[in-house]
Amino acid sequence: MPKRKILIVSDDDERRDLLASILEAAGFPVVLGHENIAASELAATVVAEANGQAVDEYKRLLEKLSGLGQTLGTAHDLSAIFAAILKFSIQLVPCSALLISLYDEAAETRRFIYFWYNNREVDVTTLEAFPAGSGPSKQAIMSGEVTIINNYADLISNQTPLFSFGFDQDQRVPNSEIIAPLRLMGNTIGLIEVQSYEKDVYTEEHAVAMRMAATLVANAIENVRLSEQERRTEEQLRLVLRLDSVGRLAGGIAHDFNNMLTAINGYSDLTLRSLSDDDPLRRNLEEIKKAGERSATLTSQLLAFSRKQVLTPKIIDVNNSVNEMLLALEQLVGENIQLKIDFKPGLGLVKADPAQLSQVIVNLAVNAREAMPNGGELKVATANVFLDEAYVNTHVGSHSGNFVLLSVSDTGGGISEEQQEHIFEPFYTTKDKAKGTGLGLATVYGIVKQSGGHIWVDSQVGHGSTFNVYLPLIDEAATPEKPITSGVRPAGGGERLLLVDDEETVRNLAKQILVRCGYSVIAAEDADQALEILRRPDQQIDLLVTDVVMPKMSGPQLAENTLKIRPDIKVLYMSGYTDDAVFRKGITDRDRNFIKKPFTYASFSEKVREILDS
Repeated sequence: MPKRKILIVSDDDERRDLLASILEAAGFPVVLGHENIAASELAATVVAEANGQAVDEYKRLLEKLSGLGQTLGTAHDLSAIFAAILKFSIQLVPCSALLISLYDEAAETRRFIYFWYNNREVDVTTLEAFPAGSGPSKQAIMSGEVTIINNYADLISNQTPLFSFGFDQDQRVPNSEIIAPLRLMGNTIGLIEVQSYEKDVYTEEHAVAMRMAATLVANAIENVRLSEQERRTEEQLRLVLRLDSVGRLAGGIAHDFNNMLTAINGYSDLTLRSLSDDDPLRRNLEEIKKAGERSATLTSQLLAFSRKQVLTPKIIDVNNSVNEMLLALEQLVGENIQLKIDFKPGLGLVKADPAQLSQVIVNLAVNAREAMPNGGELKVATANVFLDEAYVNTHVGSHSGNFVLLSVSDTGGGISEEQQEHIFEPFYTTKDKAKGTGLGLATVYGIVKQSGGHIWVDSQVGHGSTFNVYLPLIDEAATPEKPITSGVRPAGGGERLLLVDDEETVRNLAKQILVRCGYSVIAAEDADQALEILRRPDQQIDLLVTDVVMPKMSGPQLAENTLKIRPDIKVLYMSGYTDDAVFRKGITDRDRNFIKKPFTYASFSEKVREILDS
């Protein structure tokens, strides 16, 4: 900014001229007064001229601020904001360096997001946040007022710096600084610092300029943040919709595939039971059965992802569940990875399938191990958390309330943003084909969502990853463990069974198994046919074995109508998957009267015997 003019009035012309030459050499504009000019008139002239200069300077400031405001108003990223404020600072104030930092009130730390020095930008992306301290910067944060320091070098000469940029070309330090708080809705969100190598260069006019500029910059940063948040929310929504769409497709395929696998595995098992140990066909059938069992595992993972597998939820303590797995986890991750446990006491209870929760922990641990081929630290932590609306607004698929947090963290190489968009999709993997199918995280995603929770990943390349699993907190008592029964008698005693399944291959297989076990079996292809059989007064039925998902009438609906006709009939459901809506009515004890497809000869015969003997 132009310096104000200095009026020199003296009756000694020589002294007056000498003083004027000195001031002019120093760069100050000078106005000379003569004895024959009335002091009041001269003073009025100088004041008017000074006021005119002040108005011109103010107009110039408003013009620059207007241009800055227009530029910042259309800025779509931080780099555009940085370029605009740098240009403004260079034009309006002495500027050897420009620093912009953001303030975290909760942690009382600052983090640099921009630094310009000696006509070049310095990379600050790798700098960690540092304490806000108690010096002029912290005072500016707390007061919200612009601070001028014209003895900066003296101020920091006896202090240990909180950070160092490691300048290698210029060892000079600034001698003057303006600290302008970035204010937003009455709060300080950061600082703009303008520095100069010269002493005593900053004035109140400079402070006014930077105060106005800082207000514009604070709003621009907030607009960019909101824009980025909206963009991320839209991306999250697209991801959730894509995963739901893929899940529906995978679930439908898996359901049909399960019926075929039931027939493949079942008939292989039946045939093997009729072959001698030295039969030449036995080896081929055993390989067929192994392939079918591996396919059944794959199908189970697809059903988990699609949230259409059958869960047996219990009220459990996550801390206890993880504790029971510690030895297995230590063996799983290996000796070069340190396993660290951080359990918060007083953890709330959740309602989940214990076996599926164990699968979540194992899959996340395996994923962490693969991210640390050269070793590292795997941390499993739990805590009670409350998710508020602010969290929900930035995390699509979540909802507010009290949750139990289960987090699994690693110190591996991290996950890029591009990969994070796909990691929960089935068959997506960055590993070699021999090392994974790409269903591990997809399975975790499905189990967590089907359990009423949600999962979120926080990761940066080079800084490891943390998978946070949130399960709804339940205000109920823990489910007691049921005693394990043994000595189940699979053989039938002539009981009459009504078998209902719309899939012919599965129906025929199940009938063969039951007949071979010694039961009398009547088969029906749908619910209407089954009800017609049940209405016959001469038919005595001891057990209804029905598929869950069938056209026209579901298994639970069939059971409901059956019990109206024959209240004493027991029911066994079978299915490869089902939606929770189907299970809400009719199946009172999934753990007892349900068998999952594809089933084996042994598991099916034992389950039938268990239901009949109950």
